[in-house]
Order: sequence, then C-alpha cells, then structure tokens
Amino acid sequence: MATGGRMPWQTVLAQKRARRAELLKPWLISDASEDQIAGITDVEDAVHLAEQVAAGKWTAESVVRAYAHKAAKAHDMVRDIASSSTPCHMN
Repeated sequence: MATGGRMPWQTVLAQKRARRAELLKPWLISDASEDQIAGITDVEDAVHLAEQVAAGKWTAESVVRAYAHKAAKAHDMVRDIASSSTPCHMN
C-alpha cells in the first residue's frame, strides 16, 4: 500500500487493464477467422454491405458482430497509448 492509504499506480493500472480485457472479451469473435471478419468490414460502401445482407451472404448479426470485433481489436491495440506508464511530453 502506498502512502496515504492509496494503492501504487502499478496496481491500479493492472486492475484497469484486467477490467478492460474482461469487458472486451464478449466482443471478440472466436469462431471466425480474421479473413472472414475483414470480408465483412472491408466492403467498399454501405450499399455493397446491404446487398450482401439482402442476398443472404451475411446476416445483420454477423455484420454487427464483425464490426464490434474489429473495434474491440483496435481498442486493444491502442490501449497502451492511453494507459502508458511513460509520460509523453510535447515540445
């Protein structure tokens, strides 16, 4: 325990990282490959996306889950920028 009854910042950071990982876990798709997810999320435009759903190639749920997965992965990749223990200084 740090002075004043506070936890060391390293402990707080570890707890926050664990909680974030726990919250992101349900959004990560384990039964689809990254290529399948990219096939959905890398479409040219919303019209093409709607056409694929209308044709039955993808379900609305699979589209939402693919975008949520991609967002969760992106958040996971950049998390250390926001929670870095190394201070950033601007000159």
